[in-house]
Amino acid sequence: MFRLFSKSRRIVYKWILAAFLFVMALGMVITLTPLGGGDTTQMQANVLASVDGANITTQDLRQGIDSRLRNTPLAYQSQLVPRIAQGVLDQMVIDRAMIKQARKLGIEITQQELLQALQGIPGLYDNGKFIGMDAYENQLGAQGLTVGQFEAQLRQQLLFDKVRNVITDGVVVTPAEVHEEFVKRNAKAKIEYVVFDPSQFLKSVQVTPAALDAFFKKSPERYKAPQQRRVRYVLIDADRVRAEVKVDEAALRQYYGQHLSDYRVPDRAKVAHILFKTTGKNPAEVSTIEKTAQDVLAQVKSGADFGDLAKQHSEDTSAQSGGEIGWIVRKQTVKEFEDAAFSMKPREVRLVKTIYGVHIIKVEDKQSAHLQSLDEVKDAIRAELEKQKLAAAEESLADRFEREVKAKKDFQAAARELGLEARETPLFKYNQSIPDFGNSEAFQSLAFQLPQGDVGQPISVPKGLAVIQAAEVVPEHVP
Repeated sequence: MFRLFSKSRRIVYKWILAAFLFVMALGMVITLTPLGGGDTTQMQANVLASVDGANITTQDLRQGIDSRLRNTPLAYQSQLVPRIAQGVLDQMVIDRAMIKQARKLGIEITQQELLQALQGIPGLYDNGKFIGMDAYENQLGAQGLTVGQFEAQLRQQLLFDKVRNVITDGVVVTPAEVHEEFVKRNAKAKIEYVVFDPSQFLKSVQVTPAALDAFFKKSPERYKAPQQRRVRYVLIDADRVRAEVKVDEAALRQYYGQHLSDYRVPDRAKVAHILFKTTGKNPAEVSTIEKTAQDVLAQVKSGADFGDLAKQHSEDTSAQSGGEIGWIVRKQTVKEFEDAAFSMKPREVRLVKTIYGVHIIKVEDKQSAHLQSLDEVKDAIRAELEKQKLAAAEESLADRFEREVKAKKDFQAAARELGLEARETPLFKYNQSIPDFGNSEAFQSLAFQLPQGDVGQPISVPKGLAVIQAAEVVPEHVP
């Protein structure tokens, strides 16, 4: 019965979302330029669409197509680009419009919500413990993503989910609709049929070499082998240059003095809440929900455990953690929630209404704006300076190697001169994972742009910096 209900609900969602997008479009200026059938790789950087003045260019579209095809069997099949370009552009317009509408509604994704979503991703937490930034970056690097890119994509998806929930929370499927769907799924028919065993017919089929040759010549493009490359490379990682990096006390003090604004902590409040959703409810239902919230508030004030009540009543994702949201700063939540949290005292509880529903807010702690001392942030500064100096040392060595190999015209000799190890990949197709590079987009892009024998500029890859040479190019061909 629940499966029937879910499907009917999804059908209603589809129509409500379509209507919402139509109404949303009326309030925005959306202009589109029709796409032709050409390859978007040949387009100039002109504007294809505009959503309230925010342009979508051919470069944006190219990146969107690359993202859509990345890590799929269809990657680097340029003939597919014209077929999917319009669909990708349409989705980009919808995404931009959804983001603008979310801002108008005051809908945001807090850092706590992002963290909770990350904690639900398999492989990032081992028995509840974070696997560490290095492992996190390596996992994403293998997919051709940085931490910033991945978390921005996740934040956008969470934002879209929130907008959809606000729109569709009031959807109700009637008993008549459930019955209609049940009948549709369970209506039965009696049919008669005959089963043929294909193997009985294959015995009489003869395929001659001439027939095979004719079939191949009729559509040889079906069997075209893609372009392949073999690459020589050196990797320069942090361990290779770590001995050259030193950070002394003077450098720590200088950095601290130059970045005081980074260590000014704004007013912040540590909060928990219990949410009773009212979106899509009629006045009578809202009244009942508010009464329930008042009853739960009375229990809290009488000494009942806030966390237990949150797990029992809250309709927010924070319910599983006892309603804990953590530290928030101004402009991180909707205005009504923020105004209440920053006007309350520690350990105070209060009822607040927002666009999401009725909240019981508990302020657990508060901190006034202040400047962190050097001792408080010394370890973080040291880590940042070491990171910067390591990156600079890696880049310096990579640049030196690039100059050396271009001067000597001998990749392996230049590597030996600087104490680096020259390695070589097997032949590989575009977007094929390579052990030292994973699916690094920077590596794939440069490897398939370089003419045979040429050496590219240093590129950033998951394991550090790399300098590569196109050792062999096998053009696409029909075998």
